[in-house]
Amino acid sequence: MANDDWKGLCLETCVYGKCTRAEIMELWEDMRALSSSITTPCVVGGNFNVLTFIEEYIGRSHPDVQAMEDFNTTIHDCYLLELPFSRRLFTWTGNRQGRQV
Repeated sequence: MANDDWKGLCLETCVYGKCTRAEIMELWEDMRALSSSITTPCVVGGNFNVLTFIEEYIGRSHPDVQAMEDFNTTIHDCYLLELPFSRRLFTWTGNRQGRQV
């Protein structure tokens, strides 16, 4: 890194987002609370079970636009930056052997 203040310390947090609206809203609040107390660089990764943009979706059902707005608000509130893709945009599909997953 070019920054001389960098000491090499970085926190890593792995997330698995629950699927119910109440549970995911609780996760967003927990992330906001945590972000206000962290002063070192942090990487947050995992499966949030929600999209940031409609362009990330391919499928027959309609994505939850309100969930996307809530997620993007949380990303903004927590001062998070999304890392850009370097290869395929879609790495997973919800259809396995003819069944919807």
